[in-house]
Amino acid sequence: MARHADSCPASERFPHGGGVGGDGKSAQTRNQLSGFEEAVRTLRNSIMLTDFDRRLKCILMTSASPSEGKSTVAAHLAIAHAEQGHKTS
Repeated sequence: MARHADSCPASERFPHGGGVGGDGKSAQTRNQLSGFEEAVRTLRNSIMLTDFDRRLKCILMTSASPSEGKSTVAAHLAIAHAEQGHKTS
């Protein structure tokens, strides 16, 4: 189901632009995405190092309110984990 941009959390709203790159994204958008992606990689590393002796099998993401970006962060964490060659489900 599509949502109006105003109802999306800030982490899902990035400005779109005609950009210099062939990907159609402006430099500002690429910087925001790379900053977000770096934050996700840092979060992934922190999670993985919390219990170094045991392998985590499951991570639960929760919050007090809807539309806080849980699904977005979970998806990006899975991508970051897969990029490191680890299995995701």
